[in-house]
Amino acid sequence: MRYFLSKIYAVLYKEIYSELRSRYAFSSMILFIVITISTISFTMAGDTISNELASALLWIVIFFGAMTGLSRTFVAEEERGERGRGGEGYDSPSGQYPGWAYYENGSSKLTILGPQRGDDGWVSINFYPNLDSSNQNYLMKNSNELWLSDTNMFNFKGLKLGAKVDIRYDFTITTESNYTELWFRTFNEKYSKSPISYVANLKYQYSYDMSFFQTIYMDDQRIKGYGARPQARTDSESSLWLKGIYISVC
Repeated sequence: MRYFLSKIYAVLYKEIYSELRSRYAFSSMILFIVITISTISFTMAGDTISNELASALLWIVIFFGAMTGLSRTFVAEEERGERGRGGEGYDSPSGQYPGWAYYENGSSKLTILGPQRGDDGWVSINFYPNLDSSNQNYLMKNSNELWLSDTNMFNFKGLKLGAKVDIRYDFTITTESNYTELWFRTFNEKYSKSPISYVANLKYQYSYDMSFFQTIYMDDQRIKGYGARPQARTDSESSLWLKGIYISVC
């Protein structure tokens, strides 16, 4: 019962706060009430009316006054993109509900990079999230986790075809030589359009704290069904620690 009442209070607070900012519907309602009462007063011309009739007129004024402001409420939600389920818009062409998650690495295990390592230099990045320090509170409704620790891959099965996924990698890379080139990709061997990005040419032998973005579109059932894994490549020996991953879906 308390949970239900808290939801009612949240909606009521939102509507009152939104109205106090614009006062459009409130002004319309007051104007309608004043005009209606004035019209009734002129019509009665000083005659007295029964309590029953006065009560009926009062409820008519209240009802139509409320209807005057109600239409503006739906227009405001349309303009803010809040129409739909739980304030989530249906404006996305794919019908995908938005959401995001953050996964923080719970392991200090490094990923060793180099031109002779992995598959033609591409090495899958070690990442084992600590769910206690991660944030999945804002995932899409009825969605699965976006990262599968047992396979060390992204999980896109719960997304709709046409959805857009933005990924931010936060990492530390330590180079063992100057002018080390770093590349990133979010890879699926069954999907030919996996994004590949040149990140930087790291001038000095040093430990760099960096963040990097990639975008994936769910334009094929293969990327949606099989997911993808983060991989990195360097042209000289280096070590990389992936600190965390932000994933945003829309």
